[in-house]
Amino acid sequence: MVNHPFCANEDIVLSVSEPFGLNPGSITYTYKDISEYPAVTLGTQTSSASTNTFTLSPSNSNYPSDSFILEVDIYQQSSQKTAKSFAHITIIPSIDFIPPPRLSVCNEAITIQAEGADQKGSDGFIHYGNYDFKSVNGGNETLLQSGTNPKYSTTGNLANGNSTFKVYGTVASDDGSLQCPGVTNDASITINRTGSDPTPSISSTSGSIFLGQCIKLTASTSGTNTSYYQWQEPANGGLQALTGSSVIAQPETEGTFNYTVNSINVHDNSNGCCGSATKTITVTSKPNLCTNCGAFQICTGSGSYTLNATAVSGYTYQWVMNGVEISGETNQNYTYHNSDIPLSGAEYFCRYKKTFSGVGDCSFESNHHIVSYSGICREASDTLEYNSLENRIICSVFPNPNDGNFTLKLKSTKTFEGKVEFTLSDCSMRILWSKEYYLNGSEVVENIQFKSKLEPGIYFVKCLANADFIVKPIIIQ
Repeated sequence: MVNHPFCANEDIVLSVSEPFGLNPGSITYTYKDISEYPAVTLGTQTSSASTNTFTLSPSNSNYPSDSFILEVDIYQQSSQKTAKSFAHITIIPSIDFIPPPRLSVCNEAITIQAEGADQKGSDGFIHYGNYDFKSVNGGNETLLQSGTNPKYSTTGNLANGNSTFKVYGTVASDDGSLQCPGVTNDASITINRTGSDPTPSISSTSGSIFLGQCIKLTASTSGTNTSYYQWQEPANGGLQALTGSSVIAQPETEGTFNYTVNSINVHDNSNGCCGSATKTITVTSKPNLCTNCGAFQICTGSGSYTLNATAVSGYTYQWVMNGVEISGETNQNYTYHNSDIPLSGAEYFCRYKKTFSGVGDCSFESNHHIVSYSGICREASDTLEYNSLENRIICSVFPNPNDGNFTLKLKSTKTFEGKVEFTLSDCSMRILWSKEYYLNGSEVVENIQFKSKLEPGIYFVKCLANADFIVKPIIIQ
């Protein structure tokens, strides 16, 4: 395909030779711009000569303002033979607008950019052309900006409806090597404003909360319909959802958090009109919510203790033991009994709950209360029954608590005779040490030394005789 350059607004003159040989008879030549869809017919000529010359003048309504592909359809009437020929027609300068992100906007300012008037000269430098931006209103054009800057930005919002802009690009004339120096061409673009951006606002149940609490954020928009809301979560902001008019936030750290919502209206504009708002929430440190909670040791036996949760407005209470909610214990205070504490100990806390109708719920915990056995507060006299009440074993561990070194005393009474197994286990009941003893009315006293070998914590000693056993908790400090 041959390239044919022409300066803008000058006659485009092309010659086409028919391919059918001598004395072709009557031939019809149809010239088309196939860069457009559908193709635009620029002219039709009939000739019996072997060469046809076509001229397209600027006064022709189909004269192109931009470069295009020319197709020539050749038809020999006598033989009904057809042929085609193509050429690339370059218009200099070829002025055009770089497509903006969208041609339908809301009430934002816009920037449009033209190209085509700048050329590189024989000196290797770019010679910048001139761009005149104008607004078009009916048949009137108003100059908006003139100079070498190919960009134009509106200083305010567009009026509702269509706004047409036109740019006249002129090639520089300061270098004789430039193509078509001083020649001007133009291009147009239409921007449609179809609505206004929403103006949202955010309300909240509070402007300041302490760490652990949650807060409901509600977006609303006045004056403009909103299709949906989209939230932007700050780091550690703890949003439970990112869409919806109301969301729950439960920040994960102390500090200041800025929550932003985008109000998007796609009814007026398929591309979406969008406005945003921001709400600042301050998160302070978490207070002591159970003033008498802490680490607590008990001996086996009777006794009770009452835990008191601090009142937090808008929240309900649920007491929890070892990760499981205690059925019915939903008051601000809770009393446990020593007899309810398992050998492995217990961990209590109050779970604060809050439900936001139609949005969701959240919860946080008070400080924890940990209960453990102090062990046998004196030398133990627990007994292990074996076969009958006449056969008894006394299993003692002391001192308790200890530093990992302690004494084991095993004693049989009356007629018991047999093996007794002694084991030491951790809280997961993993056996760390075991040993067997043979008793026959005798007493065994052995010093067990685990100092520096065991981490501080609660462990369990088991004395086992066949299927009967005694389990004793010990505390290593």
